[in-house]
Amino acid sequence: MEVILYRKVFALFVLYFVICYYKAEGDGKVNKNEVLEYLVKETGVNRNDTEKVYTAIFDLIKNQLAKGENINIFGLGTFRIGDRKARKGIKPSTGEIIEIAPRRAVTFKPSPSLKKLVNDKTSEK
Repeated sequence: MEVILYRKVFALFVLYFVICYYKAEGDGKVNKNEVLEYLVKETGVNRNDTEKVYTAIFDLIKNQLAKGENINIFGLGTFRIGDRKARKGIKPSTGEIIEIAPRRAVTFKPSPSLKKLVNDKTSEK
């Protein structure tokens, strides 16, 4: 039963971020306390356990990305690590041409269902 409850917490967690990101009022930003309050209210799970799940989810995502592994969250999308090549850029303050070092970057590709949800919400405005 506990596993099912934590799955519910995770599903609500993802849904809440999607809703907050695309909400009509405000700037769409959401902080950790807002997420935790929402999850506690929706699931009835105490705040300490909810915070443990929240922390575990983000730790898992961060650790997998740090290892260079992609993360696919069904219904949300895929976080990927991509390599950026070295390139030349312009320093805005001086106009000087500088060399930008190669680096790894995290990218996110939304799932088809998330794209549909976002487009449906956008067309309602």
